[in-house]
Amino acid sequence: MKTIAYSRSKHVLYQVAVFVTLFVWWGCATPKPTIVKKTRVEPVSENDKKVTKNGVSISLTPVIGEEDASPFPELASSFIQMEKQLFKEGLQPVEYKISNIFAGTNVFQGTALVIKIANNTGNTISLDGITITANIRGKDFQMEEFDALNQKFISKNLTQMSNTLSSLNYVGKSSKQKVLPGKSATLYAAFNTKISEGTGTITFQIYDLVTKTDAAGNPTERTNFDFSYNEITTAEPVKN
Repeated sequence: MKTIAYSRSKHVLYQVAVFVTLFVWWGCATPKPTIVKKTRVEPVSENDKKVTKNGVSISLTPVIGEEDASPFPELASSFIQMEKQLFKEGLQPVEYKISNIFAGTNVFQGTALVIKIANNTGNTISLDGITITANIRGKDFQMEEFDALNQKFISKNLTQMSNTLSSLNYVGKSSKQKVLPGKSATLYAAFNTKISEGTGTITFQIYDLVTKTDAAGNPTERTNFDFSYNEITTAEPVKN
């Protein structure tokens, strides 16, 4: 009887050992999702979604990466990069397609602003002389000037990206940027700094927009606009 009980105990222990081994193996073999951190920005309050002053309404959309550029196909472009490829001699041209020219290459890894301006003043407003700044991580950044940014692309032979930039109504690109009464305009600006985890609160400011002129066209009123956004970073699983 003792021999039979001992044999049964050994059999039970063997089954348990096999079960534990299979369980551990299954746990190791089952692919675990990769955790990816994603950053987005949201207005601090409803008042930051659109600001209206002196007959002019402005709304901003920060575009900080590739995914949130999907509503703006005009920002999409491509570039050629020479790379070493397996079984091929010398460097080979490889084309990369990107959805946001302001975040897609090592030439410029920044933050873009899509700016919508609605003019309800009753007179034409000029965009000449406006200044756009950003306070990110407690540091003030000036908007990247059109000519300087375009030269960065040209110097790296990124012709297609330069063409894409030139097709945009970039702030300060032309001295003839105006918005007629009752009309709206979409403008673009960029900052050569990236919004990422730990950025916190971001403040965008638009200064010196002429909202009123005299009969001779001289500015008699300039208006400033402030927008506050919060950086939000989440960890999301991505299946392998």
